[in-house]
Amino acid sequence: MADLLRISKVLYPSNKWNKRFEIDYIKAYDGDTIQATINGEKRKIRLLMVDTPEMNYDKGCAQPYAEQAKEFIEKAKKV
Repeated sequence: MADLLRISKVLYPSNKWNKRFEIDYIKAYDGDTIQATINGEKRKIRLLMVDTPEMNYDKGCAQPYAEQAKEFIEKAKKV
């Protein structure tokens, strides 16, 4: 067990980037990006290891399945 703990510390060293935060979900931009409040500050957050079709708000047309990916995130936040 001690070896497993030692390995996890090497693979996942403690730093400011891998801490858990309490967030208040605001909205989903698409299937891999959300807006949330962290410590009273609104933030745009990319979900790690998630890649979904883009909504392309600036171009006016979403990629195939982008709406479904966004809906999935919106439903998942209710769980």
